[in-house]
Amino acid sequence: LQGADVQQALADLRRQPPRAGQHAPALYRQLAERGWLAIHWPAEYGGGGKSEIEAGIFVEEAARAGVPLMVYGLTISIFGAFLFLAGTAEQKATLLPPIARGELICNILYTEPDAGSDLAALRTRAVPDGDEFVITGSKIFNSVGHLAGYGLIAARTDPDAPRYKGITLFLVPMRDPRVQVNPIWTMSDEHFNEVVLDGVRVPRASIVGALNGGWPLLNQALA
Repeated sequence: LQGADVQQALADLRRQPPRAGQHAPALYRQLAERGWLAIHWPAEYGGGGKSEIEAGIFVEEAARAGVPLMVYGLTISIFGAFLFLAGTAEQKATLLPPIARGELICNILYTEPDAGSDLAALRTRAVPDGDEFVITGSKIFNSVGHLAGYGLIAARTDPDAPRYKGITLFLVPMRDPRVQVNPIWTMSDEHFNEVVLDGVRVPRASIVGALNGGWPLLNQALA
């Protein structure tokens, strides 16, 4: 990764304590200015318009240079992938450009205390109320919830459906007062979070993909 400002940002990052250095907003913005942050996204969404192969080369070079990639992996590679796969035109136009500019971090809200590798066991509920859904539940081992503007949450919308059906994905504003983010520090200095959703209301327009169609989307996008 060339450029005096990028090298200076990396040098500043290395001087920080490990926990403080997991997120580097100035560095991400500088990468975004070069079209590298969302290097394989279409230019219409602020991306670099490059191929997946070039994106892989960027990740390798970024890792070799010491760029922290947790935010990149969650926001660009996973959250962005879901929007490209199943997001509406409005969702993509609203969220993808600020992500590509390094201005917006987004996270994934799947794992629960009793639903980790067995995600179909999730208990978070999203109950319809008019044109909105009311979401209640808790997620755990969330990586960047304390930094994120939006989260993509998996919630059960049909409690009577079989375990692999009745799950829906929603976009949730992480700064909503009914979203509580509690830090969980590990021995490796990695910052996880517990995220508690206490009756968060979101519009039907926040659904990503189809109502009750979250499980096939989870399998396709994560693969």
